[in-house]
Amino acid sequence: MPTVGEVDQGDLFIPESQLMSLVFHIVAVLAMFLISLSGLFVNLFLFNKFAKKPGKASGFHKLCLAKTIPNSIVCTAFFVWGVPLALFQPDYENVPRWLNVFIGQLAGFGAYVTGPLLQCCMSCNRFAVLYFSTRLLKVTQYPITGMAIIGVFLVAVIYTSLGFRPGNCGFVFYPSTFTWDREDSTCAAGMSTLIFYTVVGVATSTNILNMMTAAKLSVDKSVIQDCLHVIDLINSIFVFKLYDALWFQFIFLSISFLMIHALDGFVMFFFHPEVHPSFLQSKASKGTLVTIVPQSFLVDRKFTVPSF
Repeated sequence: MPTVGEVDQGDLFIPESQLMSLVFHIVAVLAMFLISLSGLFVNLFLFNKFAKKPGKASGFHKLCLAKTIPNSIVCTAFFVWGVPLALFQPDYENVPRWLNVFIGQLAGFGAYVTGPLLQCCMSCNRFAVLYFSTRLLKVTQYPITGMAIIGVFLVAVIYTSLGFRPGNCGFVFYPSTFTWDREDSTCAAGMSTLIFYTVVGVATSTNILNMMTAAKLSVDKSVIQDCLHVIDLINSIFVFKLYDALWFQFIFLSISFLMIHALDGFVMFFFHPEVHPSFLQSKASKGTLVTIVPQSFLVDRKFTVPSF
């Protein structure tokens, strides 16, 4: 027994496994906090800029504004739900299921499918402008872009509501593993398969349109954005299985899911200099605004791998 003033060195010893677990816990929480906060900030900034853009907004800008909404929803879900649960580590049974399912479905299904659908609408916009602009001038009085955006959000509502069916069909956050995943049920497995085929199908259609317009219009930005969801699908279906370590699965299930929506906002910010703060704008960009895409008829207007 140590005398007064002495410290038993054994009392200060922390097993290496516990130390590594503590370090991972801190890093994981900080990573989710910082990425979600920065992603939420840039997407809300873009929403504000697009919403206050002077003059009549083009269909493309309306789609960009709409696209910041699902990005903000996912970042918010991590910031207000994933981060606190990961920090305090409550038992999964003590987490209110209805709230966990609601936030998970809203972010993991509703918002997740909205991004690719809006990106497909953008590709349709460019395709129509380049190939059918003369013919479609006759229908400029119809709010086609607005109807498309409403249709996309109706699909998002349907995908969100499907998780509330009986049979544990939801997409939830698991505090012990710091990851979002489907519930363990046949119903949830079917939902996972549905979102897989939806995103892949929409991304395929979008890139076909991009390839058809590539000869006339640079689509580098669009390709980057289209690939974000495909990359996340690859991570959540294949890559995470390569290693069983918790930190590895956290990166390719949770961080990947969060990053694609945060990065999507930064991609839009980078390629839209008209929304940049004044201190980032060059004299040239302030003096001249170059319109690349002409206005068209649209102006008014982790998943678990499916079983094969």
